[in-house]
Amino acid sequence: MIEIVPESSLGFVYGDNSFETLESNSMLEYKLERIEKVNETNVYTLKISRYEVAHHSLDFAEFAEIKCIHGNEFEVLKVNRLPQEGWQELIDCWSCHDQEFKSMLELKMKPRKKGVLISHFYLIADNDALPACCKGTSKFFYNDVIHKFSNALLIYKFFEDFFFNKNCLILNYGNEAIEIKLFYKCEIILKSKGVEAFKIGFKRSAKEPDEDSFIGEFFKNLIYDQIRKYQIDVKIMNYKVSFIPCQ
Repeated sequence: MIEIVPESSLGFVYGDNSFETLESNSMLEYKLERIEKVNETNVYTLKISRYEVAHHSLDFAEFAEIKCIHGNEFEVLKVNRLPQEGWQELIDCWSCHDQEFKSMLELKMKPRKKGVLISHFYLIADNDALPACCKGTSKFFYNDVIHKFSNALLIYKFFEDFFFNKNCLILNYGNEAIEIKLFYKCEIILKSKGVEAFKIGFKRSAKEPDEDSFIGEFFKNLIYDQIRKYQIDVKIMNYKVSFIPCQ
């Protein structure tokens, strides 16, 4: 794995095996600056002169082309974004008058006629937008419908929005609380593919987990599996280090 910090044009390679693969990488031009050992792992610092990274976008309007798990199309005329989870916590910041917007907490999100409301990991659909086989159900996590986006992209876009306001998520995984902490945004090259990524630290935590029911068990398992997949043999401030790539 090769990590690149765009603002500095520096790259970091973790482990001898990863460094040996550089010679066959035609998308990267570099100069070796130094080698240092961190937690028994050789970390190679590179000065990058050229590299290629793919940038992926997620247009939630494309969820109009969604199908149910049985393969039947939704009849969607309107797609709208739900507010970011936890928006209720910011109500006190919206006005200088005490509890001016308190009544908003009683509002219930409701899609328009043949519309869907889109969140990071689920949607809420108007009943008239649903195929006959799924009538009566309003909330669908994305693992229960058919769509065109990869799970890795959905996870990345969730953290992109989450890290805009907070730099730490306490995730309830199994019987443990896992702290996922943002270090910074970077880009990584995996084999012959370069993508945007977040460099994160993770560890067990004694803190109370954040409210995470909006993520769902399927995606919580995927998030943890992905973090373990891209983990490197380096620790920073007692955090294990990993990456959340956009793929």
